[in-house]
Amino acid sequence: MIARAAMNQLVRLLIVLALGSSVGFSQTTTDAHDTKADALRLQALETTYQTNLRKFHGPIITDYLRDLDQLKQRLTVKDRLAEAKQVEAEITRVKLLVSTTGILELVPPKKEPPPPEIAAADKARKPRPLQNAIVLPAEDAKLASGQGTAIVKDSPSKAILLGSATWKVPTVVAGIYDLVAVYSCAKLVPPRSVTVRYAGNEVKKLLTMNQITATEDTFRILRIGQITLEKDVTDETLTIELDQPDKPILWVRSLALAKPKPKLDK
Repeated sequence: MIARAAMNQLVRLLIVLALGSSVGFSQTTTDAHDTKADALRLQALETTYQTNLRKFHGPIITDYLRDLDQLKQRLTVKDRLAEAKQVEAEITRVKLLVSTTGILELVPPKKEPPPPEIAAADKARKPRPLQNAIVLPAEDAKLASGQGTAIVKDSPSKAILLGSATWKVPTVVAGIYDLVAVYSCAKLVPPRSVTVRYAGNEVKKLLTMNQITATEDTFRILRIGQITLEKDVTDETLTIELDQPDKPILWVRSLALAKPKPKLDK
């Protein structure tokens, strides 16, 4: 009896193990099936995508080949054979594209370098630290209306976009000062102007083609003009404003009141 009971228990254990193995196998098979189905669905979507792209790219490639062929003929007639050979190589490449994918290659546009004259001017006028100057950084500026902080450019060289902005300037002793801004202005369409008002002084600077910078992140020195303080000034507001504040084009990293350099005797 004991042997038979032990045998029955062993049989039941084997049945349980067999069922568990069967369930695990079934689960594995289902997972594998789902993975394969997902791969097939992705492949079908990719095929549909490629087919739709060919519908749009086909006419463009056809027009491009026609233009290349015409260009090659013109170059050949003018005996510009080296250039005609380059065009022929491009025709071969495009025809190979048609016979394979039929889809144009998407190449991101390259950033065009600035004109040489602007790049040279930017290099020559790269801002240097001002000596004996009161510097007003962009992050301390306020909107001309006095409400809130001015927009600050999210870059290593923080700058406000003018418009119009103000600073509360601490004590400035009497004397003559140059008004200098560290700025960038890549979208200038002259004529425009910028005006600074401080302690009864008003200085206006005309912005010309010479003030255009290569990019919005290329900062240069803008010498706005000169002011005279007859006496010490404390907690006075300085305002800088474009002629059309609602059409901002000028990024200003800082504004400074600097002692003018002494003139050298001839």
